[in-house]
Amino acid sequence: MQLSSTTKLAASLLIALSLLIGSCSIPPPLVERIKASGELRVVTRNSGTTLPG
Repeated sequence: MQLSSTTKLAASLLIALSLLIGSCSIPPPLVERIKASGELRVVTRNSGTTLPG
């Protein structure tokens, strides 16, 4: 069974549209993500421009 080019185009557009719609959600604020994970990671650097701790 061979699909017509119109059917292939319609299927491609439907897949692309569904991917775009799924990616439009707003991520939760950073504070909410930290609370949900229960973990806060802090990175420290030791270099010439930082104060000794």
